[in-house]
Amino acid sequence: MKYNISRRKLYTLPFLLIGTWFFGQVGIGTLTPKGVLHVESNTMGVVLPKVDNAADVVTPNDSTAVEATFVYDLAEKCTKFKKAAQWSDCLLDDSGVRNSVSSILSVGTEFKVKKASAGYQHTLMIGQDDNALYVAGDNSDGRTGLGRTSGNTGSFLLNFASPLADASAGQIHSIAATVTGEVWAWGDNNVYRTGLGINTGDTGLPSKVAGFGTSETFGRAIKVQAGGQNSYVLTEDGKVYGVGGATGTSAAGPGTGAAATAFTEVSIAETVADISASQYTAAALTSDGKIYVWGLGTLGRLGTGGTANATTPTLISLPGGVAAKQVSMGWNNGTAVSADGKHVYRWGSGNSIGNSGTNLTTPTEISVPGFDQATDEIIAVATQRFDYGYGNLFVFTNKGVYVTGENSQGQLGIGNTTDVTNGLVAMTTTGVYNGTVFTGGSVGRQHTILTTGENTSNTTVSYVAYGMGAINYRQLGAITVQRRVPSVITK
Repeated sequence: MKYNISRRKLYTLPFLLIGTWFFGQVGIGTLTPKGVLHVESNTMGVVLPKVDNAADVVTPNDSTAVEATFVYDLAEKCTKFKKAAQWSDCLLDDSGVRNSVSSILSVGTEFKVKKASAGYQHTLMIGQDDNALYVAGDNSDGRTGLGRTSGNTGSFLLNFASPLADASAGQIHSIAATVTGEVWAWGDNNVYRTGLGINTGDTGLPSKVAGFGTSETFGRAIKVQAGGQNSYVLTEDGKVYGVGGATGTSAAGPGTGAAATAFTEVSIAETVADISASQYTAAALTSDGKIYVWGLGTLGRLGTGGTANATTPTLISLPGGVAAKQVSMGWNNGTAVSADGKHVYRWGSGNSIGNSGTNLTTPTEISVPGFDQATDEIIAVATQRFDYGYGNLFVFTNKGVYVTGENSQGQLGIGNTTDVTNGLVAMTTTGVYNGTVFTGGSVGRQHTILTTGENTSNTTVSYVAYGMGAINYRQLGAITVQRRVPSVITK
């Protein structure tokens, strides 16, 4: 006998779940402490036991353990996931188990978001309260890390409860860095893009990448970026490591098929403070505000003054040699913000940067509507990272968000699906909490996620995530109707 409880009924059973947690070793239909949290497409069991060894766990009444089985392993003090008769590495710690139950019960409710990354057709979010990772969207290739390689995830579910410092959704894979500096990856392994040393198949669950962490070869990771065919890691000592195709680590250019099979240092003879990667390009920002770029050069998307590919990091200059505080690489354009927060520069495909179809091969200053350089500040910029239409650009200021480019799915948040090709226009704030200041965002193929950061004077607007654009793969989680204005993201 196997007891399953429908997902619809699960939300009415908090006492049973709480009892399972506090009383530990619980089984259904047996006197021995066995059981599982059994997840299927339409049903979910409710027993999450503590066991001496995950390998000994069976379902109630000693039937064979099924796919999507979670248990708490006392020997390693963490939760593990079983799929196709193979146990994963540790996924959740003690607090993570509690968080996973909370995540199940709170689907559809608002939650606080510290960071967000919009991928090709999936979304990753780091929760503000627990630094854990929540995912939604397309499960193809294992890119959500939920152990699935098909279908969509329609609400933001917990996939990684170890506290994270950063996470990045790529085209068909994902990568994350823990607060201890470890790197974990999942999704499509082709071209070695996950850094797991595999050139085929999918990794449906988060797996640890060798070399990163305290006392490891490369040291502690502090930021990660997942591109199209590659991944990048920035370490606390200011070095960049790349893996996969066209990483800037060799003479192999984009589209050649050549790839770095393991993480290799990208040669930049300066301390790097930040990195940015898109489907075809990447950039590094040094501690003194210099910008190095590499990748595909067509359309002027590298800002080098021409359209040639750059197979190794190439220095570009902002007008007047000013220093930068941020660089954001889009799939067909790039954008940078000056160190003083008073100027924003663009290059690449003309329509995506509001230049009426005329491409720019070098960084050129863009005018922000109503911007007063004496009193206003450009907080951040974000560009569309993956190939769709002709791309777009977001500029975040203390007065509002200004946008241009592709808008066929409502991803610009201006209330319609009309493209903007000339200049910047203000994003609508209909439905946005009063007092909200957007501090950044991430632009996927057809959807956009905006974040607010912390507001100590108004906690209501702190760490709230908003989304707009396509929902065909449930990129916005519980939102099931296409949104053309910023809408609060829920679990």
